[in-house]
Amino acid sequence: MRRSSRILPAIVILFTVALPTTIGAQQRPSIDEFLAPAYPFELVSAASADRIAWLSYQSGRRDVYTAAAPRFRPVRFTRTAKDDRLDLTDLRISRDGATVVFVRGHAPNRDGWVANPTSDPHAG
Repeated sequence: MRRSSRILPAIVILFTVALPTTIGAQQRPSIDEFLAPAYPFELVSAASADRIAWLSYQSGRRDVYTAAAPRFRPVRFTRTAKDDRLDLTDLRISRDGATVVFVRGHAPNRDGWVANPTSDPHAG
């Protein structure tokens, strides 16, 4: 067997192994993506329409999303610019999917105080 016929398969194998590693290195997620992953919670669906809504938490920001059939492409209702530490809860959607409501803020504690996580003196 000639030497060149043995080298060619070795080069092909080298590129086959090295190329995905190089491509994968360019698409590695950042450490911030691991420390602050997005996750959905409180998923609700309309009773008589193909529409869903959910709350999302990403990097401290809480937002409301909705999506409708057939593509179920997410549409963000709220635009939280920073982590204001205010909860979103009690998500509801109307039967026809036209209205989405939610509560922004905290419920009173057992003493009747409402949390003020940002220490805003103007919070009511």
